[in-house]
Amino acid sequence: MRRKVPTSFSPILKALQLFRLCASYPTAVYTSRALVFNAPMQSTRTFFRTGVGAAAIGLALTVALAGCSSVESGPQSSSAAPPAVMELCDGTEVSFDRPVEKIATGNTAALELLIRLGAADKVVGTAWSDGAGALSADVRAQAEKVPSLGARAADKEKLLQSGAQVYIDPYEGMTMMGITGPTAADFQAAGMKRVVLRSSACTASLTAPVTTLDGVMADIRSLAALVGRQQEGEKLVESMRTEPVAADAIRPKVLYLTSARNNDQASTIGNRQIGNAIIELAGGTNIFRAVDKAQFASSWEDVVAGDPDVIVVAVTRQSSRDAVDRSYQALLDQLKSDPRIAGLRAVREGRFVRAYAEDFTLPGVENATVIRSLSQELSKLR
Repeated sequence: MRRKVPTSFSPILKALQLFRLCASYPTAVYTSRALVFNAPMQSTRTFFRTGVGAAAIGLALTVALAGCSSVESGPQSSSAAPPAVMELCDGTEVSFDRPVEKIATGNTAALELLIRLGAADKVVGTAWSDGAGALSADVRAQAEKVPSLGARAADKEKLLQSGAQVYIDPYEGMTMMGITGPTAADFQAAGMKRVVLRSSACTASLTAPVTTLDGVMADIRSLAALVGRQQEGEKLVESMRTEPVAADAIRPKVLYLTSARNNDQASTIGNRQIGNAIIELAGGTNIFRAVDKAQFASSWEDVVAGDPDVIVVAVTRQSSRDAVDRSYQALLDQLKSDPRIAGLRAVREGRFVRAYAEDFTLPGVENATVIRSLSQELSKLR
């Protein structure tokens, strides 16, 4: 007949159970267990009456719990973070075996995302710094503190001497803006890796129209992995989910228009641009949805033929709100006074939607904000 274990002995049994759970952990635990449980068992009552017995139980439980606590903390070490891999437009992979600590950004789009990911302290400089003052209020103050690598495009020497480990390029090279940027050899000599925001930089390699924000969300996840902020990245992605427009809804025709170098042509977007997805997801139809290009110059005759119901008037972020207002008003005045387009119904009836060009052409959470605001405007025409 088995002898019933006294209730007062249960602490030791619990300690034993804890040790069994932690059986794969350091030998110091096993040594301590032997110290306690190999003690002479005169009688249960005598054992618990002595200070030695009480101390032994305390030691057993303390060591057991300490051994088990290491199970919880082990996997949380920073060394366990998975490596980040980012892909260039030509398919070349750029890998990082640990979160990056010093970053330079080629535009406020990447800067804004890094701030929202909680990695503002990692940014050592940004180009297009003039636009920082026009960012959303919740990120503006942090953005304005970041050192400038150029009011517009990045200054080559400032960028290479910034001490950054990685440069995040929103475009496929500065040559897109008529500027000679650093070469691959320049980046290598500076100990800096160059990566891109694929949803804006790699439009030339796309083989189908952009109709979702999947590419934008992939960029956000890549940046999150780059700085070891994957959870924050998923939260940003979730915040961008928008309500789908009914399949049978009337889709007003939309023209995206931004400032051009001259008034001979209209600067707009085709179906290879993030803005095409924004218009589609907002419930509209890009009048140039059949053009397999990102941003391009259209003739005004083609604009008139497209007969848009709504015109998105987009200006770039600038150093002050007043500067932005002046740019917007100048573009609006041009639309209203140009005889080639003054007769368009959208112009006659003042159907204009004000927007930032960056929010239509570069990846960020503001893409979703624009979808929601444009959707509200388009719903008035249904």
